[in-house]
Amino acid sequence: MTARYWRIGKRLLAENLSEGRAAYGQQILASLAQSLEREFGKGFSYSALTRMVRFAELFPDEQILVSLIQELTWTHFLAILPLKDPLAREFYAEMCRVERWSVRTLRQKIGGMLFERTALSKHSEDVVRQELASLRGGQLSPELVFRDPYLLDFLGLSGTWSEKDLEVAILREMEALASVVNHDNDMNALFPPQAKRCSQPSAGSPLSRPIPRDIRRVGRLAHASLRSGTRVRRWRACER
Repeated sequence: MTARYWRIGKRLLAENLSEGRAAYGQQILASLAQSLEREFGKGFSYSALTRMVRFAELFPDEQILVSLIQELTWTHFLAILPLKDPLAREFYAEMCRVERWSVRTLRQKIGGMLFERTALSKHSEDVVRQELASLRGGQLSPELVFRDPYLLDFLGLSGTWSEKDLEVAILREMEALASVVNHDNDMNALFPPQAKRCSQPSAGSPLSRPIPRDIRRVGRLAHASLRSGTRVRRWRACER
């Protein structure tokens, strides 16, 4: 169905909305939609045809499209089409294909501005396109996989930060989680001395702030709700 919509949009784009004919192309779409809707139903309304045209316009490469539609449905594309940034559209489409996101997950990622909040978006357009091309070729670069998916604001990182800052932030959040899940646990056994030596952030890092109370409160509530369940027993079994 998705491929059919793309072909319809491409045909309409080529015949009615190109070569200076865009001035009255909308009128042609409206007239065509009335005829198609009477014969085939609401799936060919004016708004539906407009989305098909935009779909073909924003995804002109058929080879790339064939790869995407193996994992993405038409509803996935409807969530991506409103995005104005072409790099963001490519990012969400490729990540959705690789990670096999559901439509709900995709909308959550877009609503949470995942692309804008990752380190990848801070690079130049050429670098981002190179990373996306590598992703399409099945090559997941370390930066795309290990750095960019982290939401840096959650870890307290903003602006310029080093790999050491990232390590310190992750260790701090792990310690906070472990302390609220099982405060009686021996932290020295969980975090060896070499990890403790990394507990001091680099100069100028924003990691000196205390762990927010709401994070600790959520952790305690989660621990209380799971305390009698099998998950806690499995956690403790792994610690032995």
